[in-house]
Amino acid sequence: MPHQQDSETKNIKHISLNELNKIDYSKKIGFLFGSEASGLSNNEVSFADYTLQIPTNNKFRSLNLSHSLIIIAQTVSYIISTKKLKFNKSKKIKRAAKMDVKNMLDFCIKNLEKQNFFKQQEKKPIMMQNLRSIFYKMELSEKETRILSSVFAGLIKKRLIDKIVPKFIKPTIK
Repeated sequence: MPHQQDSETKNIKHISLNELNKIDYSKKIGFLFGSEASGLSNNEVSFADYTLQIPTNNKFRSLNLSHSLIIIAQTVSYIISTKKLKFNKSKKIKRAAKMDVKNMLDFCIKNLEKQNFFKQQEKKPIMMQNLRSIFYKMELSEKETRILSSVFAGLIKKRLIDKIVPKFIKPTIK
């Protein structure tokens, strides 16, 4: 579906299907697909490094979403196989188990609830879903999970001190 450009999206580079080979597939990448009815919003497009419109017949410009996905997946698969790219992660860095990430996230959410972070209860489910999505997509290492847990604990400790100790007798915390 043709995309209406505005000031928010005009600086994004448009590439053709043949130019997908210019993308560095050894790094993390993602593809955004819009709905069949309306495509992507300008806000959604603003997150992209590139935009691509799959060539179609001028008399029938609409593509089924599943067909679009297959075209892109096949093209990218072909590019990766011909470039013989290897995706080896460092063996020194041990990825955190999902349970470790879940425990860290539960700790974070529990403390956010204590601080009344979720003031609008109707928004809480989507906010929690977004937090989970962010942390699980990060593919944290065990060390990063421990560091973030310590940061969350430190923030809570500082807030408790701020609440308990009156300002005129509070020691300087560095």
